[in-house]
Amino acid sequence: MKRLAILLVAVLAAGLLAAPPATAALRPSPAKAGSDVRPDYMASCYQSKTSGSRPTHCTFGRRGSATRVAVIGDSVTKQYVTALDHAGRTRGWAVDVYAKTACSFGRYNGRASQQCADWNRNVMRKVRRAGYDYVVTALYETHAYRTARYNTDSERRTRFIKGMRSRISYLQRGGAKVVLLNDTPKFGHDVPSCLKRNSSRPSRCNESRGYALSSQRFWTSSARQRLMRGLVPSRRLASITGSLCSSRSCQATKSSVIVYRDSHHFTETFVRWQRENIARRLVRAMR
Repeated sequence: MKRLAILLVAVLAAGLLAAPPATAALRPSPAKAGSDVRPDYMASCYQSKTSGSRPTHCTFGRRGSATRVAVIGDSVTKQYVTALDHAGRTRGWAVDVYAKTACSFGRYNGRASQQCADWNRNVMRKVRRAGYDYVVTALYETHAYRTARYNTDSERRTRFIKGMRSRISYLQRGGAKVVLLNDTPKFGHDVPSCLKRNSSRPSRCNESRGYALSSQRFWTSSARQRLMRGLVPSRRLASITGSLCSSRSCQATKSSVIVYRDSHHFTETFVRWQRENIARRLVRAMR
């Protein structure tokens, strides 16, 4: 009996002293997440802030397909290339990506760059003349640049929406169907840096839903309705936001995959993991 008691104490002590179970390794590692982009992310067919206003494009998907998709936008749109390429290859689309750094789809880009405004106008003309079946862009910027006439948040939001509607209308009059990728929840901190400090407790790097989906930095439901009303059918919005945010917070990691490479761009690892999910949502939006 005494031996049994000693054995029981030893077992309990071993259990108490044992190291806690290891957390599954994050992918990519927090040290590498900040630079986790496609190998061709800086390819010459993409355009930088200073590369001029004459549009070029990169081609993905099934080249030569009868179904042609133009993708237009900035780095937030560009982050979906792996999913768009996968969708094109598996669904039979030719996908042309027109992307310029810090130059989102629209008429009144918030950074007030004349080169961006010229590039946007030139892309619209080129895409309409080319006769694409679909045009895809990701929602990101929420306000037009500030001027003496458009100074308040409400005035700048209204102007930005009007500018986007005019671009969408122009493309749709040319025969293309416009599909929108929903906005990316935005964090108030750099996610990889936070995870370097909290890799064993990644939930500490989550962002509150109230901040990530605030109307100051996110396309809220009411703003999307103002943009799409009478112009873009509601089914033409593809979104994965619901899988990233609970009623209280938005996730920095999902199933041990780091979602963000900064505060608002997805890691390539996350997009590659979610490529079929994103492709299915695009297919539904294109019907």
